[in-house]
Amino acid sequence: FIIAGHGAGDSGAVGYGYTEAERVRALARRIVALGGSNVTLGDVSRNWYADKGISSLNIPKSYQILELHMDSGVSTAKGGHVIIKEGYSPDQYDTALANFIGSFFPGRANTHLANVNRAATKGYSYRLLENGFISNHEDLNKFNSQIDDLAREILKAFGITSAALVASVKKTEPVDGEIKSGGVFQSKTDKFGTISYQAHMRGFGWGNWQSEGLMVGSTGQNRRIEATPH
Repeated sequence: FIIAGHGAGDSGAVGYGYTEAERVRALARRIVALGGSNVTLGDVSRNWYADKGISSLNIPKSYQILELHMDSGVSTAKGGHVIIKEGYSPDQYDTALANFIGSFFPGRANTHLANVNRAATKGYSYRLLENGFISNHEDLNKFNSQIDDLAREILKAFGITSAALVASVKKTEPVDGEIKSGGVFQSKTDKFGTISYQAHMRGFGWGNWQSEGLMVGSTGQNRRIEATPH
């Protein structure tokens, strides 16, 4: 059971034109897409912390709950970690997540203890995963460019085999969703102006901000633009 942190007007942490609430929702949707029926996504329009959603949650006790977040701090702070209730011993899922996230986003202790009393009171198995620092350019770039790798490894920590990639097929027209090599990709440096804009691209996520008529997205790569902020 996936909970995307913040939301409902709460952006969470911000960095380099991105918000924590939007980024963890993008990750949550990739986990669901790759995990299929093994994954249930909690209502992403809610702020589960502010409305005490876990206190009224009614799911089987056999479910494993994972709440997704990103950290924020000085620009040099980096790394991911797992948060569980103080006094609890990490279980097999906590340990697997900690081992993975510490290697994917290195830079801090893998497992951190904190009070997550609502889940404990309900008898749910819960952990919170900090997916790097949104305020660290290296962590953020890795999050954006390898979001499917991140999603697959999170699923793997829970023993879930992710959906296989579709094999390339030789066709006159590219298969929908098949990213082509070559072409032209937009600038990977933020370009802010009087009017700034950005695009969420298939297989990449949110690109850097552009302005003054500069291109967003790509050409010749079959990389669909999926959203623009408004």
